[in-house]
Amino acid sequence: LDGVYNEDIKIEHALQMIFCWSKEMRNSLIYSALSRKIYIPNLILAEEKRKDGTKQTYVVDGGQRTETLFQFKYGGYKITNKLRSFIIPYKKKKTDVDGEILRDGYGNIQYEIKEFDIRGKTYEELPQELKSKFDGCPLTTLIYQCCTTEETSELVLLYNNHVSMNASQKALTYIGKYANEIKRIKDTNKFLIDCTALSEGEKQKGIWERVISECVMGISHYGDWKKTPKDMCDYLNENSSGQE
Repeated sequence: LDGVYNEDIKIEHALQMIFCWSKEMRNSLIYSALSRKIYIPNLILAEEKRKDGTKQTYVVDGGQRTETLFQFKYGGYKITNKLRSFIIPYKKKKTDVDGEILRDGYGNIQYEIKEFDIRGKTYEELPQELKSKFDGCPLTTLIYQCCTTEETSELVLLYNNHVSMNASQKALTYIGKYANEIKRIKDTNKFLIDCTALSEGEKQKGIWERVISECVMGISHYGDWKKTPKDMCDYLNENSSGQE
């Protein structure tokens, strides 16, 4: 992030897509960096040699992640309420009423576990302990060295040539308690397989899972019907049951 701030590393390669992450996606990544519970995938960089002998480094894969973390630390980004988990525990040194650090009988510093709600907070509003935790979050990087402009462009295309999750596929991640049961119904229920008009292509796109969730919602929780697949799965995860 310091390299981006000093412009030694550039995110905005000509072929990179513009920043398009939602606030929910940004919040989740920041939570991952602060909690250290979730591994952040590799960042792929490419170093281009300039004619004057210097080099310019570009982010080939991970531009959205880099921009998110950069905006949180340097851009004043405020975490919103669109977040599954928002309490971060951290270790704080114990002090007395005068602010002096407390030690045990062996001279070791005494600590206590604190919790911090990150909703509505910027980097500057974090306790110093969490700032240090964020700054020390390990980001694994792979660097392609001595690249030409053409080679960097090819790397950008190769690493970004993938299909993102659609709304139905993403929604399934919000119903973790019953995901295995939904998969079992999708793969084994003869009525669903033989008597519906859903195609194999729709099966791959998560439409079958959405239909199962909508059936449970319509039969057991119609009064609380949710418009979007994500909200529906989130609701069922907390309010449904295996029997339903």
